[in-house]
Amino acid sequence: VVRTVGPLKVRMRLARRYRKLAERHLKNGQRDLARAMYLKAYKENFFNLCDLWSYLFRARAKKNLVCHGI
Repeated sequence: VVRTVGPLKVRMRLARRYRKLAERHLKNGQRDLARAMYLKAYKENFFNLCDLWSYLFRARAKKNLVCHGI
């Protein structure tokens, strides 16, 4: 898959999946798991600062914060 699609696209797709998992965990109130998934998403695609912001702030906040950069 990596040779066919390219390593950057694979990492971007993986980051998107981690982000979706993080959103699901956040919705279910599992903030620790959400933070872990946001961190993995950021590590896969460190150009997306929204994942870093979500890792640092969004998963810790008591109310839902939105990042419009996705």
